[in-house]
Amino acid sequence: MYSKLIPSIFIVFTLLSFTFGGEPLQSWISEVQTSQYLSIGRSKIDMNSMNKTVNSLGIPSLTEMPYTVEIGSRVLVQQLVLESGVGVLMWKPQKSDSSSVSLFGGYGLLTAGVNFFYPGKSWQLYPFFNIGGMLFRFAYHTQENVLFGETIGEGDKPEVYWQPAFITGFGSTVMYSLHSKKRQKLYTVGLKVGYMADPSGQNTWYANGMRYKNGPSPHFSGPYVHLLLGTGRYIK
Repeated sequence: MYSKLIPSIFIVFTLLSFTFGGEPLQSWISEVQTSQYLSIGRSKIDMNSMNKTVNSLGIPSLTEMPYTVEIGSRVLVQQLVLESGVGVLMWKPQKSDSSSVSLFGGYGLLTAGVNFFYPGKSWQLYPFFNIGGMLFRFAYHTQENVLFGETIGEGDKPEVYWQPAFITGFGSTVMYSLHSKKRQKLYTVGLKVGYMADPSGQNTWYANGMRYKNGPSPHFSGPYVHLLLGTGRYIK
């Protein structure tokens, strides 16, 4: 999937560069830039531990490459890049004849990087480091809910478990900006590639005021790729 996406993005960037690359800097451009972005992509998650539990329930494995949607804001001060964002990981629910499971993840990240170009340039390229937190939601629904070795109900409604985790990562972002003199705004399209790691090794889940130890661990550890779209402005 990545091998097909990256060449397509490169072609788009090349066409934009030929079309807008010669546009001169305007008087309204400054060294401080703020923007908001939306990113859509896929992440590769270590699902071995999670799928052992899912398979033991007679249910097919959850995918190791969930879809990711993220929104956030970005500030560039000369070459310093600061970002904050929140995102979700979405797995397709899996089911058997009498039971089903679903998994959902939400996260928040703080990011810092160094841009190779100053604000006002059409291209932006910066490596980054980020840190944040993740919260997984796992739901199991069957005629008799038995999970982690305990009977927990008659299954008239899904039993929901929660798992918090600490995450960190690194990567690089490349973006191309279109400057609009009329609106004094900029529009960006880009590609973010990185690696996320879950150093906590968390395997404790929480449900109904109870704590369940030695449960599955859907570690948010692996590579990801995101397509970025955004809009922003300069601050004087």
